[in-house]
Amino acid sequence: MAIDADRVDIVDEQDRPTGRRILRSEACGGSNQTLHRCVAVYVFAPDGRVYIQHHKKSGRFDHSVGGHVDAGEAYAAAAIREAEEELGIRGVPLHELTTGLRSHEHGREHMFGVYECSPGSEWHFVPNDEVEQVTLMTLEAAVRLANEHPEQCTQGFINVLKFYAAAKNLPFTVNS
Repeated sequence: MAIDADRVDIVDEQDRPTGRRILRSEACGGSNQTLHRCVAVYVFAPDGRVYIQHHKKSGRFDHSVGGHVDAGEAYAAAAIREAEEELGIRGVPLHELTTGLRSHEHGREHMFGVYECSPGSEWHFVPNDEVEQVTLMTLEAAVRLANEHPEQCTQGFINVLKFYAAAKNLPFTVNS
């Protein structure tokens, strides 16, 4: 099937497409609880700190890069596309940590593909239509923020950060 940027694939519990596609707006809005795919990318500065996005709609802290996987699109292609759209990152290799990570977020269900990258010192964030502001912080500070002020973070950020901290064997855990 061809890629359809207006729709997302519905997936089953094992992250396999069911053959059904729905409008992205249907997947994200209202009470629709269909399981569909998203990506999260953690972008690191040369000094090891991570860029944390201020979610444009909610104002909450969120992944460096995040977004939906278009219908017919692979996780990796979506991560590359979203990194370019949101932060202007081009030509930087992304490292896949996992795909099929399930996240429950306020009545919505997502399967995440989780990636990380380090664009180097030549890249600098420029505010744009997608992302107006990012904050640099250590992973420890991001975990502390999620634990002490979860209301300031998106639920997806908390869920994926919990996985990330465990997968990287970080010396701190996300409790929220």
